[in-house]
Amino acid sequence: MEGAAFLPLTKTNLTEQAVVYGLGDLRKEIALRKYNERELSLSAAAELAGLSVWEMMDFLVSRGVGSRLTQEDFEESLRNARELVASLD
Repeated sequence: MEGAAFLPLTKTNLTEQAVVYGLGDLRKEIALRKYNERELSLSAAAELAGLSVWEMMDFLVSRGVGSRLTQEDFEESLRNARELVASLD
């Protein structure tokens, strides 16, 4: 299905695409589109696609979509992880 041309997201087209491409692939494609359009975060896109965050990252890379994470995002995530670990002690 790589390189398949997906139709615009309308109720009629969604039904048609679900039949043609399968619901799982359609969910991943919608998640990819919404992620690209900045309507969903990485974790929200992964949830919509029915994938783990790591699987979603792999899927995005396989489709040529780069990460939108900035150095600041990474540092904030690292701080949050450290705070979580410290709260467990």
